[in-house]
Amino acid sequence: MAAKGSTDEIETYEADPREPCKYGTDCYQKNQIHRNKFKHPPKQNNRDEIELKVSSKKRSRDANDEDDDKIKSAKRVAEDESESDLPESPLDIRDNIRQKFLFDMPEDFYSFWKFCVTLDSEHPEKALIKYGLELVGPYDIVSGKLKSIATRKPSAYLCHWRYFYDPPEFQTVIKGVDETQFHVGYFRDSPDEMPALVASNEVSKGCTFKSLGGNLFSAVHSILKETRAKVDSKHLRDVKETLAKWASEHKFTLDTKTTNRDRKVVAKGFHGLGIVVPYDKKTQVGYRPLPETNGNLRKLLQQIAACKTETERNKKFNDLHEIITLVHFANDECDYGMGLELSVALFCFGDPFFHSTILHLMPLAYDLLSRSQFAEILKVHLKNRSKDKPISI
Repeated sequence: MAAKGSTDEIETYEADPREPCKYGTDCYQKNQIHRNKFKHPPKQNNRDEIELKVSSKKRSRDANDEDDDKIKSAKRVAEDESESDLPESPLDIRDNIRQKFLFDMPEDFYSFWKFCVTLDSEHPEKALIKYGLELVGPYDIVSGKLKSIATRKPSAYLCHWRYFYDPPEFQTVIKGVDETQFHVGYFRDSPDEMPALVASNEVSKGCTFKSLGGNLFSAVHSILKETRAKVDSKHLRDVKETLAKWASEHKFTLDTKTTNRDRKVVAKGFHGLGIVVPYDKKTQVGYRPLPETNGNLRKLLQQIAACKTETERNKKFNDLHEIITLVHFANDECDYGMGLELSVALFCFGDPFFHSTILHLMPLAYDLLSRSQFAEILKVHLKNRSKDKPISI
């Protein structure tokens, strides 16, 4: 009998007149009707591959621990030598940011920089350092900080100031204190749209993000209102007043509500910011809910992650496998939001064991939703993901 994936099996597959399954070797479906209708390529035994990935990730984490003493505030990106370099940087700052980070920045991003210049013309990125806030990420291009960086690898920029729980939709632009890994950034539902909101996260407290309004002025104003740092209270009051005045003059609201987007949210998501996908209320096409609540799904993932043996884990994984099968059925019927919701849950849960499953589900969800830029970010983030420190060039 020929070994799996042998030349004979490949030839048999190519000669099969049936339509190929669009999921290929990644197909999770066990439904016999599906298996009879579509042909599937020879599939390698995954178990050894999964064990190898988990083992290599553990070795990677151990190596990262040894390097921590050499890196003060951020983890370096592990570069892939086979990755093509970016072309020469555009002279225009907006084009330069788009080249490196794949997205356009909104007007409040640039206006906030100008505001910080009025506070500290020499180092605007550190204008709010008294309150533990520093402009980073795409702002490093505005400040010129990245001009001296030798690397031209796209992955280095896509991971720049990316924290452990940051989904691909999130782009950090302000860092807080290193101890809690507090950070602030833009969250966008689609790479082709401007950010839907600004949010913050503290890695030390988990995967939940807090919405801070629709622009950086509302976000920072909200943070400063809660600031209890041992600083000059008069100075803090003056900064808040100056910020509020600038926002008013430049037509940026300080309201932290995002009512218009809230109406489009189809599911809360593990990160708490909501999931937005195209959804037709009349036909109910675009999204269908997962069969488990967030609480029950989290318990299931905890049980799988806590398993001591591969046999025990595979048995528990069958329950998740059933949900994955439902996701594939949903994809077949254009309810792409279900796959995105499950993918977000697995990503936010954070256990490296689920990384291979995330890579099966999440890029597919993004491709089906025409959000391929998010898939690019996801792949390089999972390769470099670190809970101890954010990733930076």
